[in-house]
Amino acid sequence: MKREAIGILYLPDRRWDEPRKTAASLAPRLARSFPFVWVTPAHHWRATGERRASGQPVFRRPDDGNGATVYCPPWHLASTHRPATVARWLRKRRLDQARAELIRRGAEKIVLYVWRPRYVDALDLVDHDASIYHIVDEYSFSADDPPTAPDERRLIDEVDRLIVHSPALLEKKGRDYHTCFIPNGVDFASFATPCPEPADLAGIPGPRIGYCGYLKHQMDWDLLETLADRHPSWSWVFVGQLRHEALAGRVEALDRRPNVHFLGAKSTPELAEYPQHFDVCIMPYVQNAYTRYIYPLKLHEYLAAGRPTVGTPIRTLREFGDVIELAEGPEAWSAAIERSLTPAANRAEAREHRESVARRHDWDVLAERTAELIEQAVDARAADPSMRGSRSP
Repeated sequence: MKREAIGILYLPDRRWDEPRKTAASLAPRLARSFPFVWVTPAHHWRATGERRASGQPVFRRPDDGNGATVYCPPWHLASTHRPATVARWLRKRRLDQARAELIRRGAEKIVLYVWRPRYVDALDLVDHDASIYHIVDEYSFSADDPPTAPDERRLIDEVDRLIVHSPALLEKKGRDYHTCFIPNGVDFASFATPCPEPADLAGIPGPRIGYCGYLKHQMDWDLLETLADRHPSWSWVFVGQLRHEALAGRVEALDRRPNVHFLGAKSTPELAEYPQHFDVCIMPYVQNAYTRYIYPLKLHEYLAAGRPTVGTPIRTLREFGDVIELAEGPEAWSAAIERSLTPAANRAEAREHRESVARRHDWDVLAERTAELIEQAVDARAADPSMRGSRSP
């Protein structure tokens, strides 16, 4: 079946215009090939007045030339949890509206594309011809390793295709031949194209040891404090938003050191300007059950910039030991960064090797693999309608 006849009913966990994430990186690329509707999470019923007054259209086409349609539920279809029958009716109405838009745009088959376990009831609420569940996190967010929750287990068992983005998640949640491993990627051109040095970075002396991303609990703050104290001649630069307010005290204490610089949150395009002006890029994670399952977006962003990189040997990063340094503990980290500052680590051949790995993980490449998987799911259902995956309300 031609791609223009396959509509994607896309259920992410955020608005279209929120910061970079896997769902937002794939969406505009899939929308180039398929009729595509991004279903924005519904506003809470308490915000009904604000939504009604906003004047925001129910359907809009972002001005990016990719062809996606963004569905923002109307004011009268707010989110609520009770009574359960009303909540379910509202969810069904929202999904039906989004589906109808795909049909209006010429879709003959509908693929339900789910990003979070909380959307499991969509399997029952909206008519679709194939279903995909894309797992990009361990949604317990626990430092321990709890069993898979019932809602997620149902999704894994019943969708037509399962996409998993990290080796450890594949080992834990992968399901026979219906599972496909598609890792996180990078907008290669954005991070690899030389750009001027950002103004707030220009006054920071080298060598610059840099981190780009959310400031969060999963970072090894004890390690960072130790390294900043041990190496006062290195500038430690952190670019990104504070994700967990409970860390504010630690960030403030670290920021008081003269060789530590927190540059704050940046837009997605701005973030791409920083790694190529670092001397060494870092991924300093604690090692626990949660970080075992992550696949850092910054990995391929750093590699696309060509910069030497040091990271904690979490499960995902161990796959890239030929292009990044892996270190445990302050001594090993110090030695790894020192090696990364040497001429050998910055030779043209080393840089090209890093860039070649990132280029293979360009979002355009990964989106095409995802598109092929969507086609396979639709074709398989058409060939054998008794297969699991399709649900009619």
